Amino acid sequence: MKKILFAMSSLMGFLGLAGASQAALVYSIDLDSTTPGIQSSRSVVSGSSFTIDLLMDVTSPTVLAGYNLTTAFSQTNLSLTNRVDTTPAVATWQRGDVSTPLVSGQIRRINATNLFAPVPVDITTYSAPVASFTFTATGLGSSTIRPGIFEPGIDDFLDSNFVTIPASFNLGSITVTAVPEPGSIALLTASAVAAIFTRRRWSRSRSK
Repeated sequence: MKKILFAMSSLMGFLGLAGASQAALVYSIDLDSTTPGIQSSRSVVSGSSFTIDLLMDVTSPTVLAGYNLTTAFSQTNLSLTNRVDTTPAVATWQRGDVSTPLVSGQIRRINATNLFAPVPVDITTYSAPVASFTFTATGLGSSTIRPGIFEPGIDDFLDSNFVTIPASFNLGSITVTAVPEPGSIALLTASAVAAIFTRRRWSRSRSK
């Protein structure tokens, strides 16, 4: 009963705010969080595992009441092995329905609802991951990982008046390459050693 009353209080607060927020939400795939900036392309070796982040950027002030989106990927050469959802580090958020998290290469129900009573918090600027995914490269070739709206009637971004907030999406591109042959590795190593030896001989001859 307390939960119902709390939800009703939050709802009244949402409806009590006048005017729709004119906010910009940008969702981007960062393929390598260890490198500064958003890395939109990356090469990995077949059989390897790697983790990527789904970032949410609020680029202008808004009262964000909730969001729900999907991230699609190619199952031809990628296999999802782990998913970790996080919520914005401002206000109080609650995860929603995740009953169908993965359907035909679509990671669904990446969502959260702002439950800060009596009204949601005005987010001026915010930039942080809302989810992280770990994949294993299972085949060769290029693949895109694309956040967006894939579930009509479910995926949406709402302000405090339940008006849709425009959002844009930036995809990531993964290229899966074959594991180098042992002979190729040996040849590359020998070439590198020869190049170093030649450079040292050249440096010594110049110093005489």
